[in-house]
Amino acid sequence: MSSSSSPPRVLVVGAGVGGLTLTHMLARAGFHVTLFERSPSLSKHLGIGFSLQSGRIALNMLGMKDTMTSIGHELKHIEQRKEDGTLISHVDLPVGFSAAPWGVARGDILDALVSSVTSSSSSSTSSSSSSSSSSSSSPSSSSSSSSSIIQCGKTFVRCEQDDKGVTVHFEDGTSERGD
Repeated sequence: MSSSSSPPRVLVVGAGVGGLTLTHMLARAGFHVTLFERSPSLSKHLGIGFSLQSGRIALNMLGMKDTMTSIGHELKHIEQRKEDGTLISHVDLPVGFSAAPWGVARGDILDALVSSVTSSSSSSTSSSSSSSSSSSSSPSSSSSSSSSIIQCGKTFVRCEQDDKGVTVHFEDGTSERGD
C-alpha cells in the first residue's frame, strides 16, 4: 500500500461501463485512479444499447440522476424482432414503477461516464503517469487528494501481484505499478 500521506493508486483496465463507473467511484472515495483503454480514443464504443434497472441506483449514487434522465427513457414495453423486423414477441412493462427499467444508448452512457470522470472537479490536480500513451486526459475527482487519469491506446497483456501491489504490463512494452 502507499504511504498515508498519499492516496492509494488503483489501476483499472477497460473503459467500458464498468471500468468508467469504478474509476468514478474510486476517485470520489479518495483514490488515485488510472484507467487504461486499448482503443486509441474514447469515442463511441461498439454496442447499441441496454436497459438499466438496478443500475439506475448506482448512477444516482454517482450523482448522475439528471444526466440519466436526459439520455434515457422509461421502457414501456419490450419487443423482440427478427433481423427483417418481423415481430417475435411483445411484453408490456408496468409504467411508473419506481424500479422500472430505463433504455439508454450504450454510447450515450459511456459519454456521460467519461464526462463524469473527466469533470468531477476542477479543484484537484492530477499528474500524468510516467509511461503515458499518445492519447490521455487527466481528469480530476471530487476529492482534493485524489485524481483520475485516462490513458488510451494501452492494450493489457498481463499483470503480476506481490505483497506490495500490482504491476500491469501493456503491449507497447510499458508497465504501471499500483498499490
